[in-house]
Amino acid sequence: MVVGATGLVGKALVENLLKEDNYGLIKVYVRKNIFSPHKKLEVFVVDFDQIQSWADKIVGDHLYITIGTTLKKAGSKNGQRLIDLDYPHQISKVAKQNGVSLVALVSSIGVKKGARGFYLGLKYELEEGIKALQFDKTLIFRPSFLDGERQESRPLEEISRKILSFFSLFSLFDTFSPVTDQSVSLSMIHHALKVEKGVHVFENKEIKQF
Repeated sequence: MVVGATGLVGKALVENLLKEDNYGLIKVYVRKNIFSPHKKLEVFVVDFDQIQSWADKIVGDHLYITIGTTLKKAGSKNGQRLIDLDYPHQISKVAKQNGVSLVALVSSIGVKKGARGFYLGLKYELEEGIKALQFDKTLIFRPSFLDGERQESRPLEEISRKILSFFSLFSLFDTFSPVTDQSVSLSMIHHALKVEKGVHVFENKEIKQF
């Protein structure tokens, strides 16, 4: 199951999940269907403000969460909180109640208790909320800036990505250098299929190995 399937990482994730023999069916939950028909793909067009109305559809083995937005696109802090925290946490809670054994979450580099900034605060709260649900396996991925072709323009992120790409030439900055959407998605799939029970956190340097 994929929540956030139309975003940068989400689209790469769906593409790679459809190629993965260990998964027989991929379910995606979207506001609008942008996907071509595929024998392994089931698309649910849903209302994220009414999650309980489609709670019975959140059934499967592994839940991948890649949903997220920017403050500019959300329009307000409350709007961003709804998308970056409330939706994924509510869906994760339903998934746990429905017997899902694994959750794999895309978070952010720099997330830790006491981290400054509204965005990192949201991600920390989400991480802790999902850990508290006690899935058999909880995987948290903390990538740096994402390198890929987005539908919407993010000029500040693009500038930061280029700066960090330059600094990544030096080993000191390797931890912070941009990572591709493909690397994140492939890392998520690999570890979801390999890890033992418990909580596992993967930082940017580990994600970039894929």
